[in-house]
Amino acid sequence: MLTQGILDRIAACLSELKTQGRTSVGFVPGEHVQSFKDIARDLNGVVQDFNPSDPQAVAVLTGLETLNRESRAVRKAATLAGRDVLIIDSCLDDLLPVNAPKPCIRFDSTNSCNLRCSYCYRRAPFPKLNPHMTLDTFRALNNLGPQDTVETFLWDDLPPVFTSPEDFKTMLRHIGQPELLALSCAAEPLIHPRIGDIIQAADGLNTLLVTNALLLDEARIAPIINNGLKSLVVSLDSADDAFTRKYTGLRASRVLDSLRLLQKMKRDAGSALPELTISMVLFKKNLNHIEALLRAVDGLGVTGLNVCRLLPRNDAFKSLVPANAEIASLVESIRPLSDELGIPVRFGYHETPRSERLEGCCPLALSNFFINAGGDIFTCFKAHIGNIFRESLQTAMDRNMERLLTASRLGDPYCAHCFI
Repeated sequence: MLTQGILDRIAACLSELKTQGRTSVGFVPGEHVQSFKDIARDLNGVVQDFNPSDPQAVAVLTGLETLNRESRAVRKAATLAGRDVLIIDSCLDDLLPVNAPKPCIRFDSTNSCNLRCSYCYRRAPFPKLNPHMTLDTFRALNNLGPQDTVETFLWDDLPPVFTSPEDFKTMLRHIGQPELLALSCAAEPLIHPRIGDIIQAADGLNTLLVTNALLLDEARIAPIINNGLKSLVVSLDSADDAFTRKYTGLRASRVLDSLRLLQKMKRDAGSALPELTISMVLFKKNLNHIEALLRAVDGLGVTGLNVCRLLPRNDAFKSLVPANAEIASLVESIRPLSDELGIPVRFGYHETPRSERLEGCCPLALSNFFINAGGDIFTCFKAHIGNIFRESLQTAMDRNMERLLTASRLGDPYCAHCFI
């Protein structure tokens, strides 16, 4: 039951939020919604009509009496919905104002890559109905057997698409201030003829760019340094030229030369940014290459080596996938050298799906989004929710909030296939 003390605390919190310019309040109806509307009306104008497109809006969840057992999950889900949250839970006699974390955006300015790595998932067929979901997962979620036909395509067969800097600036206005803006995800960003303009437009944000570094020359390094890119992640699976040419088509020595150039230009500019990290895909053919790679990047300003295991694109590659325990043991064995060189080696992977590891609520559904070169917005569970060139991320989230909240409580079938 709402006591006068709770009502006084609500009024105090709303008054404080008003002084911060946050005066929009929304109500998620519960069984006592009418009484909460009366409360809102009696707060003498502190509470205004809810405007979901207002980035400063405050969401108030009410009527959680019927959600007692899930109130913690609901609180987390609401907190991650992209705005400050004031939660009123009269059942728990609890009032909790929370600052919501900002979303993480992974954006591809192009759909193309300049390499044809033999083990890359891009060389596997994808379902046309969901171009960012693996065929196996698509079949599983739609109860399709091997005999059922699924129309597919290959990423490498698609015509190239490039986001214009003008569309990118529109996207920046529509996403606000993300926690992280990754300027690449599933393609090679340095192919984009105006990647410098895109990096420049994102100056001031917490930005990250993943590249194979094949095109990392002086002309492309300059805007990376001059426009404050925070982190550069270079994909390199070995320091051995013969190995990398066989499996990826590039020469490792060429990438290392590019990193030396980057280090020199950073030093000449007196800049510590971008921080440089190496990303290494481990499979049974290169497990014994990690020590040589660590030694090869020593002195190049590398701040860490992230290793992940191969995600096989078909059954033929599954035999190349090492067990997680094998990788974990390898990382542990290399730790003395890692400590000596000052290059941390990180391996993050779980045998158990996220849906079984998290209790109550998963933050990814409401905070992690992928945006392709055409502006289409996809959730972490690969649902298409809108287009960032035509609407704000918050508008797309509000329109799909029911599904997002369902997934955040690990209720989406795709979550059972998530090993992040």
